[in-house]
Amino acid sequence: MNPPEGQHGYTVTHQVQQTPVSCATYLGQFILSYFSFCCCVWFFGGLAFLFAVMAADAAKQGDRAKGDKLGRYSYIMSIVGIVFGVIVIVIVIGTNVNRMK
Repeated sequence: MNPPEGQHGYTVTHQVQQTPVSCATYLGQFILSYFSFCCCVWFFGGLAFLFAVMAADAAKQGDRAKGDKLGRYSYIMSIVGIVFGVIVIVIVIGTNVNRMK
């Protein structure tokens, strides 16, 4: 028996394989922002924590690019807070050492 006109006698099946989407946790941003908040300047640490929460939320909703961008902002705020805190500590120690002499 011959196949109908226009058909070649075989069937094509397509398989779609989905790759698992990794949900970024942004744990590093949370830890660094917490350290910046507790040990250095609370204002920058608070902003960094806020950006980390927003980054994790954006990644959870599937917008990985926005999550990475907000995660970078979180790192920047944490680093600025730590650097600013170290500068303040150095100034305070320097002025107190001069007073003791």
